[in-house]
Amino acid sequence: MRKPLALAAGALAVGGLLGVPVSAVAEPAKSPYPDIGRYTKIDFEGYRLPSSDDDFWFSTPTGLNCGIWADGSFGCTGSIPGAPSGTNQIGWFTGDSQPHFDQTQQPRFINPGGLPQRVIPRNNYIAVTQATGYGDTTTCAITDSGGVYCFKSGTWKGAGGAYAAVQFIVSPSVTYIGEAPTS
Repeated sequence: MRKPLALAAGALAVGGLLGVPVSAVAEPAKSPYPDIGRYTKIDFEGYRLPSSDDDFWFSTPTGLNCGIWADGSFGCTGSIPGAPSGTNQIGWFTGDSQPHFDQTQQPRFINPGGLPQRVIPRNNYIAVTQATGYGDTTTCAITDSGGVYCFKSGTWKGAGGAYAAVQFIVSPSVTYIGEAPTS
């Protein structure tokens, strides 16, 4: 038992002296997405503008205007840090494979009635279940830094697929779209 251990230790020492990299287990990449399990879920009804609307409209502490539509589409309009030049919107629309950046003259996530959008406080979220019959839910949370994290959960049109890539986070310094890195 001592001989294999001594050989392994010797190989590590020689490798270190010769500048040969010694493989180590890499830590998994940290997800850019927050764990909202500690956030407070708040009633989404107060975010209908007007109250008869089927869509939900809110703002972030950093000034983005955002919305969740009745069909589950979601996104935000405003300054998107880290996005391509000229981008003024990030969103996911029913039928898209993942969220995307847009440069548009007609932002879609400012409520059409022009009413002021309420700010969702930091460490709070709203979750809106769509009437698809599959439990599809769109959730948007405001992070510690005042950024916004939005994602879909449920099944992909009832086909058993997941919405893993249907998420984004816009923080004050960076934006990330799609599945979290695994390594």
